[in-house]
Amino acid sequence: MVQELIDYLRSTGELCHEGRRAVVTWVLWIEVVNKRRALMEVVQELNELFRKYARDYRERITMYQIMHAWNHWVSRGGNLPPLSCRHVREACGTHDAPTPRLLGSIGNGF
Repeated sequence: MVQELIDYLRSTGELCHEGRRAVVTWVLWIEVVNKRRALMEVVQELNELFRKYARDYRERITMYQIMHAWNHWVSRGGNLPPLSCRHVREACGTHDAPTPRLLGSIGNGF
């Protein structure tokens, strides 16, 4: 799912809010919670992704939202899975997100 969302952002310059949250929470979950890389390294990489591809990029807002995701969700609930495909599908539909058919095509729903 995350790669589909990133690919959509790269190709369109758009991604719905919940799609962006899903990308951020999954990448933080995979890279930081699982102790693969340092938090600020991952934060900077996420910021660069949005800077490079999101048409509506604003550094202050992007950094705030990445850190908000870390401080108020990922770091507190390290044992909880990040946003699911179902959540992104329901929240975004086809507005600035991949088609529902593609989003969540992986059998386990993530």
